[in-house]
Amino acid sequence: MQNETPNTNSYKKTLSNTLSFGLIQVINVIIAIFRGKIMAVFLGPSGIALNNLFNSTLNIISTFSLFGLELSVVRELSNTLERNNKKEIEKNINVAVLLFLFSALFGTFLTVIFAKQLSLFTFKSYNHYQDFIFLSLFLFFTILGKGIQTIFKSLQMIQSIVTSSIYTAIISFVLSTLFFYKYKEEAIVFSILSSAFISFMVSSFYFVKSKIKVCFQLNFTLILYLKE
Repeated sequence: MQNETPNTNSYKKTLSNTLSFGLIQVINVIIAIFRGKIMAVFLGPSGIALNNLFNSTLNIISTFSLFGLELSVVRELSNTLERNNKKEIEKNINVAVLLFLFSALFGTFLTVIFAKQLSLFTFKSYNHYQDFIFLSLFLFFTILGKGIQTIFKSLQMIQSIVTSSIYTAIISFVLSTLFFYKYKEEAIVFSILSSAFISFMVSSFYFVKSKIKVCFQLNFTLILYLKE
């Protein structure tokens, strides 16, 4: 039996990663279909529209707050991983965590400060400005969760990505179903927030489980980052 070449191993790894991400997409699609059916039954057209408007506005703020940070972190950490410098990897992870934390806080404060304007822009009234203040936490948990997933992706921790994504999707679906069943439209805001919180908590669990070292030496870390 011939020994496997590096190219063969690379192809197998690529195929395995593709299948893993494909599995996540399939599960997400199936859950999205069931979620849509449940929302149609318990929320009706007006509730679905309300949910979509909240999500679309929050996603815009999330994208704006990240400033393309995900792509930059993936590129930087991937390059560092290729050099196999453990100390440099840990330092860049520290920087990534801090930058995602700043982005999360920025998105949160932005939503709180402009809650009335967001309500007016989205719903043509100020009736939902308190909902946006409450949903500012959605930005905090979502951006931090994306940060952890970005680090997983950069370090090629495919198993952590797959497992955390599946658990997040299932738990969020079950809780949302219970909320919609009991509280109907009143559960929309809480359902959106709980999904972000669950994603953050599950991702954090696997982040801690992976034993990735993070040291919050703010000034020192940022100085090192800027010197490069």
